[in-house]
Amino acid sequence: MILGIQIKAARALIKMSQLELQKRAEVSMATLQNIENDEGKIKTTTFNTLKKIKDILEQEGIEFIPPFDDNDPNGSGVKLNKKKSSN
Repeated sequence: MILGIQIKAARALIKMSQLELQKRAEVSMATLQNIENDEGKIKTTTFNTLKKIKDILEQEGIEFIPPFDDNDPNGSGVKLNKKKSSN
C-alpha cells in the first residue's frame, strides 16, 4: 500500500500539480487532498483509485519504495527513475 506522503513527494519530483493528477486520475480534488493529507496508510480510498494514481505516477518515472516493516511506514519513499521519466 502506498502512503499519501509518497504521492505528494512523487508529484513534487516530477513537478505535477494536484490539479493535473486529479484530472488524469478522474477523481475529485477533495479525494486527492484527503489521500495526500492522510498521515498513515490510506484506508478510506478504494483500491482502484489508488491503483490509478500509482499507475499515472509510475508512467511518469516514479518508483515507490515500500516500508521496511508493514507496521512502520518509516523507510517508505519514492524515487525518480530517469530512464522512464519524460522530464
